[in-house]
Amino acid sequence: MLQRRENLIRNALRFFIDCQVGDDVLWARLVNAFRYPIDRSGHYRGEYWGKIMRGACLIYRATEDEKLYATLEKTVIDLLSTQRESGKFSAYRDECELTSWDIWCRKYVAVGLEYFYDICRSDALKKQILDALERHLSYLVDRIGAGKQYENICACSSNWGGLNSASVLKAFVLLYEKTQNKKYLDFAEYIISTGCIVDYNIFESIKKGIHPSSFRYTKAYEMTSCFEGYLEYGKVTGNKEILDVCEQFASYVIADEITVAGGAGCETENYNFGVVNQTTPRKKPMQETCVTVSVMLYLSELYKVTDNPRYLDVVEKAFYNAYLGVLNPSHRNKTHGLPVDWYSPLAGWKRSILPIGGMQRFADGSIYSCCTAISPTGVGVFAENAVIKNGNTLTVNYFENQTVSWEGFIRETTDYPTDGRVLFECEFISNEKRTLRIRIPAWCGKYTVTQNGTVVAPAEIGGYVILSLTEKTERIEIFLDADYVLARIPLSRYDGGVLYVTKGPLTYALDRRYTDLHPVFPTALRAERNGLPTFRRLACGDCLDKVELSYQGKKSILIDYASAGGTYDFSSKYSVFLPYAKNLPRNRIKCFLDRRIFS
Repeated sequence: MLQRRENLIRNALRFFIDCQVGDDVLWARLVNAFRYPIDRSGHYRGEYWGKIMRGACLIYRATEDEKLYATLEKTVIDLLSTQRESGKFSAYRDECELTSWDIWCRKYVAVGLEYFYDICRSDALKKQILDALERHLSYLVDRIGAGKQYENICACSSNWGGLNSASVLKAFVLLYEKTQNKKYLDFAEYIISTGCIVDYNIFESIKKGIHPSSFRYTKAYEMTSCFEGYLEYGKVTGNKEILDVCEQFASYVIADEITVAGGAGCETENYNFGVVNQTTPRKKPMQETCVTVSVMLYLSELYKVTDNPRYLDVVEKAFYNAYLGVLNPSHRNKTHGLPVDWYSPLAGWKRSILPIGGMQRFADGSIYSCCTAISPTGVGVFAENAVIKNGNTLTVNYFENQTVSWEGFIRETTDYPTDGRVLFECEFISNEKRTLRIRIPAWCGKYTVTQNGTVVAPAEIGGYVILSLTEKTERIEIFLDADYVLARIPLSRYDGGVLYVTKGPLTYALDRRYTDLHPVFPTALRAERNGLPTFRRLACGDCLDKVELSYQGKKSILIDYASAGGTYDFSSKYSVFLPYAKNLPRNRIKCFLDRRIFS
């Protein structure tokens, strides 16, 4: 969790500029993976450059940081100097090419260059990038497909049925958009025809009503990346059936997999019906950061197509809980010197749960992680959709203290997410009619809007309140009813289910620094015969929010999930869940076993 706990979007952007995307030394190290290619089966150092570049470009769009742009331009030019005569960018040895994670890494080179192309100011450099991209991806077109050296792109990897190789799909669609060369769209169609898994079709499976946790391979990150490419193809071709399939995939993921902290993948990075399995205490990895960010990215892209803010509800939950929880500005000695953690436990464990996830070592002895590399994309897509200008319409999706230029300016003031009050003070250069759309989060059961001091009842359309602004000076205030809630998950490891606490988009956790965690779940709860729960907000200095829960004659202190486990050791062991009826004999046995294993 960030040390500065106000203006979380802005501070997260600055966090990555300072510790990652603005680091010239890091960029040079990542480019050297292509300059001196030594990777072989099981290696994926070639993914880091493009992963970070994608997030860095999104961060630049949000900040317009000139120093950052100069850094990105410098590393792009450096990378272009490593392109082989054959056209490929690869960190793999020639004798190992097009195996294991090689195509996956080549995908990220292409995506990184494509994202930088969109912000590049130099026409000469843009031409150079486009030429390099065409040579790089044409290398695959010339060697993969029916009657070619490799018949099936999925067979170019023995990992997860080839999902990782097939996820290059989006890179080809993006290149088609930039060149209008049908060769790249045809290759995208070829990848889709393979189904993205050897002898299995993930797209047809969704059409048949098969859920992702029941696919032949269930690796969450790679699967979601394939659907991201499928969505881009549907956008370009205008194929509504494809867009419907992409929405259906999203609906399954949201309903089956998204945890109370907004992450997914509760069984070693796989989709596994996480809404139930999230409640099981485990030492195995869960809620991989790569999965969290890839879902945030996918749903954000789906929002752009559908204008459905319900996808942003999921993204918001992920951002304020699972995502901010892995940012580590002050205990990097506990995460191998890296600024981002890789997994996010939920039930009775600690952060930095395992040796570094997705680790690869470089020639100078330094290490890096796949989850650290993808992380800047999380805040990048969140900031990208926070405020959207479209002519005389301004859409506000996420709330932050900020000033937005819009034919004058709008000053936004709020303590969100710990408070539901948001104030918009508008000063325009003319009294031309404008429209302000404000997202009403799905968690908000009721709200009040005032305009220039008068309570109003604006139209609510598609999850947004719609306000007409006709004066040069306007004052809009919205009060979202954000109360603490004790919620229940009926299906869980414990008979009777489990309880957890939320407030607005925030999920809360018991933390050993404030509450005795003996056994793992400290509060025995039975049926609500002794009254409703009560909450008392407490002062907090080392967390975003702290609350005392009183229920059934017991008291527990909880803090926001992102701040829980903040010492990265067992002194801040934490748990989100409280059993609902622990006095059942079966539950006593389970609690005993959990205590023996996890204490």
